[in-house]
Amino acid sequence: MGKKILSGQQERIYVEFRDVDNKLVDPTNPRVVVYNPLGEQVVSSAACTFEAVGVYFYNFTASTAYATERGVYQAWFEGYINGALITMDDPVYFDVIDIPIIYSSTSVGRSFVRSVRNAIGDTYEDAYLIATEDINYYVQDGVGRANSVYDFGYNVVISTAGNDRSGRIDFQYGGQNADLLVAARNWYLANTVKMIMEAQVRLNVFGTGNINAGDINFNLATGLRAQTEYLKLLNEDLNKLEFDLKINGASGVLINNYSIADLEVSEY
Repeated sequence: MGKKILSGQQERIYVEFRDVDNKLVDPTNPRVVVYNPLGEQVVSSAACTFEAVGVYFYNFTASTAYATERGVYQAWFEGYINGALITMDDPVYFDVIDIPIIYSSTSVGRSFVRSVRNAIGDTYEDAYLIATEDINYYVQDGVGRANSVYDFGYNVVISTAGNDRSGRIDFQYGGQNADLLVAARNWYLANTVKMIMEAQVRLNVFGTGNINAGDINFNLATGLRAQTEYLKLLNEDLNKLEFDLKINGASGVLINNYSIADLEVSEY
């Protein structure tokens, strides 16, 4: 596939020019055109730089901006040899990838997203089951749902600026980036995991048949039942946590509560 290029870093794209005898030769007016993965021209007939006889390069830099396409690019070189225009049968391919930035722009958001992935078992960074961009929006929706039940006053801001194409999250309080209270973090984490589990159960509803391979039978419904049971237990725990928050508040101070049977009612 060719070399990998990190967004934001200048890299040299090389080409060799050879004559009919396969000898390196210097062309006249060597130029290059570059196309992104969408087939859009991002470099138009740019001049190349001489390095050695027949060896030229072009300095290419992929922007870190969110709108910049990541993926496989094509560089097409051309030049004149003995007055004839020489073009390429195949381009030089290179793969533009992002500088590895983990999850979010702040330690609070980064830590929270990592906790979500740990909770759902999606921790293999090179092959996430749920894309980082999707995780971020799950967090945003999960926090929104959590606040609709018990509002700690935080909100999640997703930014696609900078060099993390999949987005970055910040927790804000009163319009400013802020640390999370422990109680708020736990409440938001549980609701986010619940939202992801609900989504995965809905997706798996359509894959619940049986696969027969000789004498072996795979029941695809087994995994769905396990997920559904886990989601049921998670809902029960969330209901308990919601009750505790509403009764005891978020201060961490325990407020004694009594059942009606424990109270004596005075007639005066």
